[in-house]
Amino acid sequence: MNVPALNYVSDQSPLFSADDFLDAIPYSIEYAFQPIVNIHTGVVYGFEALLRGQEGMGLSSIQNFFDHAWQLGVLHQADLALRQKALLAFSNIPAAQDKKLFFNLDGRCFESPDYSPEQTQIMMKELAFPASTLCLDVIVFATSGDNCNTVPR
Repeated sequence: MNVPALNYVSDQSPLFSADDFLDAIPYSIEYAFQPIVNIHTGVVYGFEALLRGQEGMGLSSIQNFFDHAWQLGVLHQADLALRQKALLAFSNIPAAQDKKLFFNLDGRCFESPDYSPEQTQIMMKELAFPASTLCLDVIVFATSGDNCNTVPR
């Protein structure tokens, strides 16, 4: 597998282009799936897609990954690539049939000029997933410099 070369200095000073950033997602980013279990029955209700691998892009945290995508103007495009990757990986989990996929969505996506809610519906149809499979969890990243990863809306 040929991973695109990314040039960067640090989390605060990325030097890679928007195209390089998007091209690196399929090679660098993976998902871990955490089961969501009903505490009363012990039955798995669904799985949360947890993003992993941003370090391979020179970014120390998931928040930095999304901040850089936002700064490069490709947050929504990156989100769609991540969502497709998560759905494809989710489809390969035998225990996931008839379960929900919980996908964390950066709330800034709604501010992107190319945002369109139909894009998710189109993706779900192309991948033959019922709309009821996907649960989007909108997150807002802290920007005050504290160590908090997410702040609920």
